[in-house]
Amino acid sequence: MKFIVRLNFLIFVLPLTIGAQWLQYQPDSPIDSQPILQDSVRHQFNFYNQAGNIAGLFFDEKAFSLWSGGSLEVNSGEYRTAFLPSQSNGQQYYFRLVKPLTARHIFKGYFGFQRLEDRQVLWIHQSRQLDTNPFLLADSSIGNFVLNGIFWDGEWAFSLRRSLFIGAGIYYNVDQRLKQNFPKPENQHRDIHLRGGLQKNWKITQIGLAFRYFNEQEKVEISRYNLNQNLTPVLYKFRFSDLPVILRGKTSEERLLDYHGWEINMHFSRKIFQRSAVMGIFAYSHNQGTTVDGGSQPQNQGIFRRDNWRGEAILDIHLSSSLTGRITYNFSYQNLVAEPPEFNITAVKHPLWINQFVVSLKEKISRQSVLVADLSYQHIFDRYQDLMTVNQFQYKYQIVGIKVGFKNRLTSRWEHLEWAKTYYYFISHPSRTDNRYTEFFDELFIRRFEFLSNRSLDWAAGMQVIYHYGPLFDVEVTMTFDQLIPSNDFPVSASRQTFILNMMVKFFII
Repeated sequence: MKFIVRLNFLIFVLPLTIGAQWLQYQPDSPIDSQPILQDSVRHQFNFYNQAGNIAGLFFDEKAFSLWSGGSLEVNSGEYRTAFLPSQSNGQQYYFRLVKPLTARHIFKGYFGFQRLEDRQVLWIHQSRQLDTNPFLLADSSIGNFVLNGIFWDGEWAFSLRRSLFIGAGIYYNVDQRLKQNFPKPENQHRDIHLRGGLQKNWKITQIGLAFRYFNEQEKVEISRYNLNQNLTPVLYKFRFSDLPVILRGKTSEERLLDYHGWEINMHFSRKIFQRSAVMGIFAYSHNQGTTVDGGSQPQNQGIFRRDNWRGEAILDIHLSSSLTGRITYNFSYQNLVAEPPEFNITAVKHPLWINQFVVSLKEKISRQSVLVADLSYQHIFDRYQDLMTVNQFQYKYQIVGIKVGFKNRLTSRWEHLEWAKTYYYFISHPSRTDNRYTEFFDELFIRRFEFLSNRSLDWAAGMQVIYHYGPLFDVEVTMTFDQLIPSNDFPVSASRQTFILNMMVKFFII
């Protein structure tokens, strides 16, 4: 079983995978450190789990159920960029409902509340798309931010006939993030996602098509300044990896970031042999972000555009009555460009290639016990070019990793799961330029490069205890601990730790 995995941790590790195209909080996200086949709920072989197609909800959830739970997460450590807090504490509380309405309709929805405190945030007022948006608003003070917000999602699937299914969904999030020290800039988010899906089934073959449109807005307001220059923080508008515009004596400032885009996802699956199946997925997305300052007299600060291509092939194999396996290959390519407002030129180019290969195994060693493992290999090539300051960096990573897990049913009521993960990083061809313009170059360019190019070891461990009260409800408690460790080129004391505690009660209405 899987729980909430805080988005701020995902954003932390995504620069080494691929930048988050959108943000969506949900209470049933997979846990990254857990082996794939240990989680039979979140990694079923269907279009809903593997391709995000709501039309496949019929093949993922069938029972009337209500989940209620909460999540606590703590992040800390100095292995970070200037965009990340030195420490953050977050909580989420939520309800999740699955309700078959009729034999041909099913509904799934969730509602949640979140609170997040980010401590010792360096300068930056914004909190979204910081790895892709080169137009940043900041001030000269360091402080804490507190965020409070609510989110909800509704998904509906309908069977037109026995072999044709459609699905639709809407997601909404609104929150407010306030800096706790002067000049107290307020940061607000409003996110809307619309999704649709189609699935057609034949005897041994299924095809599907899914679509997503999202519009996410971030608004930053600084409405009260002390005009005494000795007390007023200096306001910065960063463009690219350096070159800040410095504003003094401001009484207020307002910034609106509009980030929107769409994704189309095509997929198919086919049964092969007696108990095996293959699935293929291809997705393309186009996203754009626009930054505008000025409130009633808006001033364009710049735009960025991103195109993403993603492909995935999955082979599910039943090797024997006790041994099953899965082979997964992923490919993704990101092309990011940014343009300043004054000139019709491309100022930032950021291509990113990722290839990943995973072999997953699940062995039933007794009537009550199961062993699982994932073996993975990943290749990453990242290149960033800032054509305005004539700076660039690039690097390659070869990543090998293993996840192992154990599941045991002690009695008819008690069950426990344990797992561990270790990833090793081997870097090649790291290089960067050093065309400094201001003191901010070290934080915005050099420290970012050192963070990205100094990964050495990731390890994680997790444990879950489940209490089954017959067919009526389950109580689940999950704890995970993750640590990211850089190489010796980074400060010796630097690392990054994440601790997550989840508790959930799942009611099954029969």
